[in-house]
Amino acid sequence: MRKIAICLIFLFILNVSYAQDTTKILGRGAAVYFEILGNSATVFSINANYIVKEFKDSYLDVSIGYGRYLGYDINGFNIPFGINYTTDKMKSHHMEFGVGFGLNHQISKKTYNNEVADFEEMRMLSNIRIGYKFQKPGNNFYFRAGFTPIAPLFYFYHKEKGEYTNPKEDNFLKDLDLSFHCIGISVGFSF
Repeated sequence: MRKIAICLIFLFILNVSYAQDTTKILGRGAAVYFEILGNSATVFSINANYIVKEFKDSYLDVSIGYGRYLGYDINGFNIPFGINYTTDKMKSHHMEFGVGFGLNHQISKKTYNNEVADFEEMRMLSNIRIGYKFQKPGNNFYFRAGFTPIAPLFYFYHKEKGEYTNPKEDNFLKDLDLSFHCIGISVGFSF
C-alpha cells in the first residue's frame, strides 16, 4: 500500500515539474478544485490538476485528489487520479474526456440478523469523465459538470464481522454504493 502511494506521489511530482513549461498560451498550468460526487466515490473531494501537454486547440492534464465520506455510519477515504483531454482551450466552453482510477477505503457498520458488526474494505476503482467545462481564457475561475461513472477494478481486501471474505460473491449488491456517483460537479481556480 505504501509503495503504491509513494509511486503515485513521485509520478505526480514529475508531472508538476513538466507542466510548468507547457502553459505558454493559457498562462496557467495548475488548478485546485472542489468536487461534489464525481470521480472520488465519496461525497466531496479536494483535487489538484496540472496541464502536462498542450496541443493546438486542446490540452492534456492530470489530476489527483483526496475525498472523505461524510455519513454518520460510514468512514473512509478515496484518492482519485485521472487523465483528462480538454477541447477548445481558447474558448469559454470546453468538452472534457478522461479516464482514471481511485484507491477507495471504507469502514462502516452493517446489520446481520439484528446484530451490528463492522464492515471494512479496500478496493481499486476505475472511472471515466465525459463532461462540460466553463472557463474563459485568462480567467482563473472555472466550473465543471460531467458524467462520471465508477466501477470496481479489484479488491485489496474485504472484511465482514472480523473475517476476511471473498468480495466477488456478492459484487453487484456491494457495489451499488457507486451508482449515485454518475454525476460530478466541480468549481475551482487555476493559477
